[in-house]
Amino acid sequence: MEAYRPLIDDVAANAKAAAFNDQRFPPLVQEEFSQVSIEVSILSTLEAMHAHNENIARSQLRTG
Repeated sequence: MEAYRPLIDDVAANAKAAAFNDQRFPPLVQEEFSQVSIEVSILSTLEAMHAHNENIARSQLRTG
């Protein structure tokens, strides 16, 4: 996976999609805006993973 647009554009697009287009929840209404917070996690550079299946790939993931 690699970024295809600037981070600020990606955050804005995904925040808007989450607030108004997520089918799991009703769209955000103006009265809720003051209660919303946004958290952004930035990942490190890509590293190759050598795994033959999903379970092996999952076992190689590290948090932090």
